[in-house]
Amino acid sequence: MADEERRTEHRVFVYIDALRGYAILLVITCHLTFSYPELPYPVHRLTILGWHGVQLFFLASCVTLLLSWHGEAARRGRADIGAFFLRRVFRILPAYYLGGLFYLWLDPPAQGFDPAQFLTAYGFVNLWHPLTAPTVIGQWSVIPGGWSVSVEFTFYALFPLIALLVTTLRRAVVFTLAALILAILANRAGSLLWGDAYSTNTVEGFLLFWFPNQLPVFALGTVVFFLPVEPTSPIPVPLFRPWFIRPCCPPPGPGTPGP
Repeated sequence: MADEERRTEHRVFVYIDALRGYAILLVITCHLTFSYPELPYPVHRLTILGWHGVQLFFLASCVTLLLSWHGEAARRGRADIGAFFLRRVFRILPAYYLGGLFYLWLDPPAQGFDPAQFLTAYGFVNLWHPLTAPTVIGQWSVIPGGWSVSVEFTFYALFPLIALLVTTLRRAVVFTLAALILAILANRAGSLLWGDAYSTNTVEGFLLFWFPNQLPVFALGTVVFFLPVEPTSPIPVPLFRPWFIRPCCPPPGPGTPGP
């Protein structure tokens, strides 16, 4: 009985692994594009779209967290919020913090160590100002590409509230529409707030990365989660699976555990 419960707790979904894999391949393709300037322009325009692999990963992350949350609630009567945050901390912080120290050793900041810049990155609050993001040219980036981790961690902070409030497909749709409106308003406010202080590229880059602009992607993940489900599954498993992941969608089996 105990073994069965442990297997249920570590239930995995191969189609989530597939989505994560596609997201990684898209991001790698995007980064490699800039290593080959001789690429034909139409190819270049296509491959840089791999940047959206980050958004695909965000969407898959939301679906995975909801599967884990609702699965635990089905087994135990409720999800443990404290355990949720503890798992997030131990999965993200060790590698992220070690990465920051590694980059500090590998490529020390040209203008010297900036404690404020370092602490905002390590506290996952760097994505709330262009200087600490940073999208300002010449500003120290503590962990290159770490913006996505800061966005993800902000989502983790809000996730228990989202999971408690967004409990139906109707609410998920409303949440997504509200997130889109919030993103529009927040980006407009950001343009007014920083538009005169920084260059257009700096502000536009920052508003592209920051959490309010990425929130609708996570919200869309709640819609995907609450789409019609397979009636034989003990916890919700999205029936909607695009054609490119259907071959990778057998019943839960060996694979990467969800968060």
